[in-house]
Amino acid sequence: MIDKEKNLLRKIQDATYYRKKALLEFINAAKDAEQDSENEDRLLKKLCLYCYYLRKNTFAGAAITHNNCYICTKEMIFSSTDTDLICAECAKKHKLCKKCLSDIEFKPRRKV
Repeated sequence: MIDKEKNLLRKIQDATYYRKKALLEFINAAKDAEQDSENEDRLLKKLCLYCYYLRKNTFAGAAITHNNCYICTKEMIFSSTDTDLICAECAKKHKLCKKCLSDIEFKPRRKV
């Protein structure tokens, strides 16, 4: 095999390994979400099933970031660019996920 083919083969093998590993992690996280075995911790952190179980490995920049709560407009300060949409107080009051604004239990709503 020439070097170009060896390099391509290695890239294919690496991509296959890492994508398979990522898929299995995603499947396991989805199973965890379905069981919601960490319900108490999830609710304490004011996160919906998706944000708690499936957004664990998000990437964000390391920078002090300011954002205003979407509901009460209170300023929030974060140590990275991975910010919340609403403050913990509004999340608790309205039973919403502070990351994505969904109902914390995915219940259908007709009002806030």
